[in-house]
Amino acid sequence: MPFSEPTNAQATSREGELRALRLLLPIGAAVVLLISAWEHANGVVSWWDRYLYPLLVTVFAVGGLTLWRWPQYQGAVRLVSVVTVNLYLMAVLLMVLFIGDAPLNQYTLLTTLVWLPFGYGLIFVMLAARPAMFISFIVALLTFTPIFVAMAFNLRPNWGQEFTTTMPVLALSQVVYIVLLLAISDLRASFHRASARLQVAQELALSDALTGVGNRRALQEHLRAGLSVAERGHVPTSIILMDIDHFKPINDNHGHSGGDQVLVQMAQLLSDQLRASDRLGRWGGEEFMVVAQATPMHAALELAERIRKAVAAFEFAHGDPVTLSLGVTQTLPGDTADSLVHRADKALYRAKNNGRNRVEAQTVITAH
Repeated sequence: MPFSEPTNAQATSREGELRALRLLLPIGAAVVLLISAWEHANGVVSWWDRYLYPLLVTVFAVGGLTLWRWPQYQGAVRLVSVVTVNLYLMAVLLMVLFIGDAPLNQYTLLTTLVWLPFGYGLIFVMLAARPAMFISFIVALLTFTPIFVAMAFNLRPNWGQEFTTTMPVLALSQVVYIVLLLAISDLRASFHRASARLQVAQELALSDALTGVGNRRALQEHLRAGLSVAERGHVPTSIILMDIDHFKPINDNHGHSGGDQVLVQMAQLLSDQLRASDRLGRWGGEEFMVVAQATPMHAALELAERIRKAVAAFEFAHGDPVTLSLGVTQTLPGDTADSLVHRADKALYRAKNNGRNRVEAQTVITAH
């Protein structure tokens, strides 16, 4: 199929995010377990965390398992994780401040304040930038409004002057965290867009616009790689140069659109015959090439014959039979990309002269 500009880059980005979430959620569950174990061991765990820690572990663990088994629910997993963590942090902070008249539990208060920015960070990791900013401000508003109301009416005298003096600075820092995370999120999105555009440009530069397979530039890179593999591993690389027989009459009888359709179908048909290690491209016009790394001549000849038979048996859309002539050669000591292609072209020329719809091999170096 012809190359689709946005699809490949977007799919790659989504797959990368899914892999990251599958890793991050179990790590989150493990971190909560470690914190819970440490607090239990040191006797500083609060009564509510005895119930809320298992809830957090369950949400993270189930979310991670869900992404492995049902990745289509990724959006729901993101939302549940965000809501659970931020409700937990909000609830713990408010319970520390508002439950009981005893002096504030400094450990629980400080650790909760330390983790508040993590809640905002999780929102920006899980959600798009603008919704994340909106939800983060809502969380901050719901968290600090009751605190400032209590301070305004002196409802919690046990907080002390130092705490009430510090709290406005802490509240302002939440706004700074959110704005900074928004800026980072925008930068990250810009980077991903630029990377996606670069990937698209690179793929377009190496893709044939009509058929979607590699173009001559891509094939030249594969040829250089094949020569390098042959030189290092002493296993030859073979190439198959193919030309559609009597292509001009196809254009004359069915128009250039009919000829283009034959080229597109041919590219797909050839792709279906190849191994994962083979590299197919359009060499030019009605010529295609396969670069088969670490493949000796006899194996390349078998592949070429399979291709020839598959094309001859295929019913093309325009209704007339189509055949291929194929020239095969393998790397020899001292080869360059040009000398390798020259031998394949000699073999292809001989296949044309010997009646077409056939495979010929060139195993010796010939003068240009």
